[in-house]
Amino acid sequence: MNRKIFTLIRNFFTVVCLSGCLYLHVFGQEPGCARTNYDCRISEATEAIEADPKDAAAYVRRADALVRKKQYQPALDDYKKAAALNPKNAEAYDGQGFVYQIRANFKQAIKFYNRAVELNDRSARSFYSRGRCFYFVKNYAAAAADFTRVLDLDAKNIDAYNGRALANEQLGKNELAASDYKLVIQVTGERIADDPKD
Repeated sequence: MNRKIFTLIRNFFTVVCLSGCLYLHVFGQEPGCARTNYDCRISEATEAIEADPKDAAAYVRRADALVRKKQYQPALDDYKKAAALNPKNAEAYDGQGFVYQIRANFKQAIKFYNRAVELNDRSARSFYSRGRCFYFVKNYAAAAADFTRVLDLDAKNIDAYNGRALANEQLGKNELAASDYKLVIQVTGERIADDPKD
């Protein structure tokens, strides 16, 4: 595979991972609030918490909206409260992992993602996020395994193919990486022109 393609895709993945833009947290639709009206979502979740202070799901909903507003410490506090109220709430651990991931504390994030996937082994999001963290701590074998698990759950997840390709490239498994890169290019429809200097 052309070295330029490897470099281009690796650079794209790194930018995306560092910015957190690919993190797609799934919100439950609340009555009366638009999905992207985070102030409304925070207000409704706060009302639910005031009505029932033991409503772990309301803490997660509020934390999700706080994350979208980049208010990470209050979000982390709400995720922790949700986990304390309901220790089997995988979303509370996934959310904590995400906040640590945003803060580039990848080892701490992995601990919370471990708990999230322990509670919900069908969460492609948790496996994907943990795979990204493994990649950043240079545990490429674990990253590749997590991205493969994502693909077992969602065979159309292009980001997981890209992540697995990057991890396999770091492991020296260039043929496997090239296969995933080719698939990414086919599915996204991106045509990468050869550099005339190559």
